[in-house]
Amino acid sequence: MVRAPKLVNYVGSPLTVHALNGYVYTGTLLAIDRHMNMVISSCCCRVKESARSLGLVVLRGEEVAFFTQDKDVIPVKPSTSSATQRVKPAPPQRPTITESAHKSAPTKPTKPSFVIPGLGRVAKSKVKG
Repeated sequence: MVRAPKLVNYVGSPLTVHALNGYVYTGTLLAIDRHMNMVISSCCCRVKESARSLGLVVLRGEEVAFFTQDKDVIPVKPSTSSATQRVKPAPPQRPTITESAHKSAPTKPTKPSFVIPGLGRVAKSKVKG
């Protein structure tokens, strides 16, 4: 088992964690303990070809197969320039009269698309006689 003081040296550095379930987590290590539980910020989770941004993640040490330090990734510090400030989203547009009238109009009931056995239509039999 790896000793905790050596793992503490990775705090603040970007890393990739491979879990036993096949997930691959990439982010910045914020904290680690003696059980190898990890807190990762700006985390992105990959499964096969799909990727998903998760944000702040806590990984249980039992699920970690191995991890590697990403030396080619340079951590980006947030800047205070006006170019990186968030832009407020536009307020939602109000529906027009035709849209609101269309939404409130009653709709014609539809027939069910399935038939329950015993409750469906009964075919009329032709009696020869």
